Amino acid sequence: MQFGVLGPLSVYRGGVLHDSLAPKLQRLLALLLCDPGAPVHPEAIAEALWEGNPPPSARKTVQIYAHRLRRIVGAQRLRRGPGGYVLEVGPEELDALLFVQLAEQAKAAQLAGDLATAEALFGEALVLWRGEQAFADVCDLPAVSAERSRLEELRLNAIEGREAIGLELGHHRERTAELAAIVGRYPYREGLRAQLMLALYRSGRQAEALEVYRQGRQLLADELGIDPDPQLQRLHQQMLRNDPLLDAPSAQPTGGGRRFLPHGPADFVGRQDYLRWLDAKSANATPVLVTAIAGIGGVGKTALALHWAHREHGRFPDGQLYVNLRGYDPGPPMRVMDALGHLLRCLGLSPQDLPVTLDDTVARYRAVLADKRVLVVLDNANTAEQVRPLLPSSPGSLALITSRDKLSGLIAREGAVRLTLDLMSPEESRELLRRIVGDARIDEDAAAADRLLVLCGGLPLALRIAAAQLTDRPDLRLADYVAKLTREGPVTGLALEGDETYAVRAILDGSYEALPIEAQRVFRLFAAAPGSDLSAESIAALTQRAVSEVLTTLDILTGAHLVYAEAGRYSLHDLVREYVELRARQDPQEVDAAWRSLAGYQMRASKLALSFMVGGKPYEPEPGLTPQITSAGSAVAWLEAEQGNLSASVVAATAAGDRELMREVAQPLWRYFFFAGRVGDWAATFESALEAAQHLGERHPIRVDILSLLGSAYAVGGRHDLAVAVLTDCVEARQALGDRDGETKARINLAISYERQGLYPEAMVQMESALASCQHSEDRTLEMLLLGGNMPVALNKMGEHARARDCLLKGVALADQVGSEFEILRAKQNLGDTYVLLGQPEVALPLLQESMELAQKIGNARTVAIAMATIADALRGLGDFKAAVEMAERAYDSIRVMGHQTTECELLNALACNQLAAGQIEEARRSYETAQELAVATGSAHERARALVGLARLTGASDPETAKEHLTEALPLLAASPKEAEEARRLLAALTDHRSAS
Repeated sequence: MQFGVLGPLSVYRGGVLHDSLAPKLQRLLALLLCDPGAPVHPEAIAEALWEGNPPPSARKTVQIYAHRLRRIVGAQRLRRGPGGYVLEVGPEELDALLFVQLAEQAKAAQLAGDLATAEALFGEALVLWRGEQAFADVCDLPAVSAERSRLEELRLNAIEGREAIGLELGHHRERTAELAAIVGRYPYREGLRAQLMLALYRSGRQAEALEVYRQGRQLLADELGIDPDPQLQRLHQQMLRNDPLLDAPSAQPTGGGRRFLPHGPADFVGRQDYLRWLDAKSANATPVLVTAIAGIGGVGKTALALHWAHREHGRFPDGQLYVNLRGYDPGPPMRVMDALGHLLRCLGLSPQDLPVTLDDTVARYRAVLADKRVLVVLDNANTAEQVRPLLPSSPGSLALITSRDKLSGLIAREGAVRLTLDLMSPEESRELLRRIVGDARIDEDAAAADRLLVLCGGLPLALRIAAAQLTDRPDLRLADYVAKLTREGPVTGLALEGDETYAVRAILDGSYEALPIEAQRVFRLFAAAPGSDLSAESIAALTQRAVSEVLTTLDILTGAHLVYAEAGRYSLHDLVREYVELRARQDPQEVDAAWRSLAGYQMRASKLALSFMVGGKPYEPEPGLTPQITSAGSAVAWLEAEQGNLSASVVAATAAGDRELMREVAQPLWRYFFFAGRVGDWAATFESALEAAQHLGERHPIRVDILSLLGSAYAVGGRHDLAVAVLTDCVEARQALGDRDGETKARINLAISYERQGLYPEAMVQMESALASCQHSEDRTLEMLLLGGNMPVALNKMGEHARARDCLLKGVALADQVGSEFEILRAKQNLGDTYVLLGQPEVALPLLQESMELAQKIGNARTVAIAMATIADALRGLGDFKAAVEMAERAYDSIRVMGHQTTECELLNALACNQLAAGQIEEARRSYETAQELAVATGSAHERARALVGLARLTGASDPETAKEHLTEALPLLAASPKEAEEARRLLAALTDHRSAS
């Protein structure tokens, strides 16, 4: 996760910019980022959020905002401590911290005399800024304003440091334009004005330097009524008398070799890590060094090579040579003989002196370079064979090669080292746009600029073409340009008129056409996969080839940098994906057949994986490719890796109106989400599917199927208002379609949502109706689920433990007959929980231990956590308080990372109860407070009431008024739990009687 404050406040997760934050959530995040790692008291947050006038409900509302922020940044990162809320952020995760760190490293390098490194580090620090002002879109809160001012001062110090080094290195001519612009923005900054004067003076522009001084003196006199700083006055006097101390440092001799390097990009940005890598590899190398810069077309390989080569030309006094080998141009690659002829002519041979045969030409080339220290840049190479004859052979020489291919042969035979160039970071991309288009145009519409960065995907070629198109149309609004590019698609739209070769599509065409026919087919069929990254087995299913054949082809595609490979997964850059989709349009039938083949594999594999995960009889897949899944562990690993692809296939099948295919993939997927506690992914998947189903009609069976799955996700995840609305719609639609089993399932899910809100009578109405419907079905699965889980859970919450036990005894018997291992353990776990509530922990403990072992066996993490929490309650009932707390802590720690927020709230209340019984008062208080926050955020009325009653118990003796407030707040929430409500009333009465007596 990355946080940005050096400009508009931003949050990146996995490299993707988070959608705009609500104003108060933005202020909360800004406050916490002003001093990450330091606590911010809730009262200070409330003062800031409501600008000094917080409402009476501010404390609870701050809890809600904190919870919402946790959902964005992660629960582990934002915690509530004794002094308030603390956001944990590392230096590499917050641009302000990284900026300060780099600036300090630059100062250290400057003090050590390493000016080149210091200049690069200052540049690296300053490129992190995305505008002129930190927290640019955050209102003027006192803490934010103070931090904004501090960072601005540090930024100006860094600018002055970089400019001072540039002047010391003799870069005065290059610095004048940028220094003039900076002084225009900061006219009162006399240090910068002095540097501009010195840069102009050393460039032979003494009169302009003196005019800069005169303007500054006039400004200070008119606006502030003061004279310039004594140092600035002294510099002015030195210029008037042409003091030789102001002359530029002497330049170092660079040798008289021939220099044939093309001009590098004047607006080169970033890439500092890569430049340092090249520096390190080439330092003190006495043998010939061969360095291959590899990467996808358009990623900036040539720009990096030329920038480094120009910067380091002095290390190669006998010459710097360059040849474009045209490896991926529309025409044929340059022949080795032609490349040698070009290089030899650059070295001074006349055409008539060139040998006739290839061997003789290679020998002449090496003889001419003998005992010379040269740099040879071999650009756009196609193969190792094309490069080998062109390598210099004299010690101290360097061959710098760029290629879209990995050139593995050079590494194996010549000992070459490879540098794989990645895409630009968001910060580098934005800075490149600024350099070409200008700050004003980017700053006037930051949202459009961010969208443009996403469209270009960090590919320098795409960014440069976009910048050129914007420069050609100064009248075009940035937002209008981005809208047009979005409609056309960047692969089609990013092309320059009059230069067909300088286009994203042209670059990718060159790479595609260089591939063998089978590699072209496999590459093209990536377009048929709805997901983002694929395993080799998935690609084999997609292409209907053996896995071994596919692996060979994937080696070719990754070697050409068209496909990314990481940990056995294969993916495409966004622009490359758009390109293969354009290519795939040539044969839609081929694409459809590939997608259906992949979906069939996903269905077989997910059913197989789920059968291991939940236990019971393993699924026997139909003939066809399946992954190697032989245990619960390998099943979970496969499902975790493929979850995104399975979700994408559900959405694709929905959009295509293929109900059978959608249900075949969705059925094992939602069950995995449930068992693994991936509630957020569950909801997100079927929200996307519901959107994809809109064109099908309100009562289309596919849309109704999705309503059921989405409503279940909302219910389990604690989003009860949404769950009730969606599931009520689903019940009505099932009735209209005459789907009795579907209606029964929808009623069960609706009951779960009512139960989670503490609306137990409403839940029982739905479950009793569902149970009555079960009598008409030969399949007793739904009856088992009701009696073994849903109904007794609600009855226990209502305090009717004996009725719950009677349901469960029937439910356990049914689970033994028709249930899976998971359904058996669920019924036994609920029965054990009921015995705890009945005051029979000795009966409960064996049942609970058995269910936990079964849950561990099948790898169901959520059920393991719930079992541990219930075991903790049984241990407390047996008087073993220490063991109870330890078990409850294990339960809570394991559920916290799953996203099951309602369950997390339940287990946190259970932990607090055990901590209180063990005498751990402060720990119990913190647990109850956090549980209350979570309950408010998730709308879990019953768990909120439990937390409030727990806090009342804790504060009753020391602060009876606060305890009474807690109980008064809790009682309405316990309307459907008469036993717990009666206990709360007794506590309230005792506190009232105590006050009257005193």
